[in-house]
Amino acid sequence: MLRIYPLTIQNCRECRPLIERIKLSDANLADQLKRGITAVPLHIAEAAGLRGGSRTLRHRTALGEQGEAIAAIDVARAMNYIEHVNPELLDRMRRVQAVLTKLTK
Repeated sequence: MLRIYPLTIQNCRECRPLIERIKLSDANLADQLKRGITAVPLHIAEAAGLRGGSRTLRHRTALGEQGEAIAAIDVARAMNYIEHVNPELLDRMRRVQAVLTKLTK
């Protein structure tokens, strides 16, 4: 399992209150954030049992989902659905994104 896996679980935990706040204004965006952020550790775990191209494909999917989760937070902030996002959460999300980017090249 990748060392970033625990970070992805922590990101899920910390996104839950954001998802609840966003849901008050935009249920669809909240759902996208929830699906994106929870898909990242699931795809990483799935990749752990695979080899070659299948593993790379799961990492690429996790990378796409991580990007979607970051974008959902950016959109929620732009729409003023949420004001403050823990900078440490965003840093962890970008760290996960960077590791997955390296793995898929």
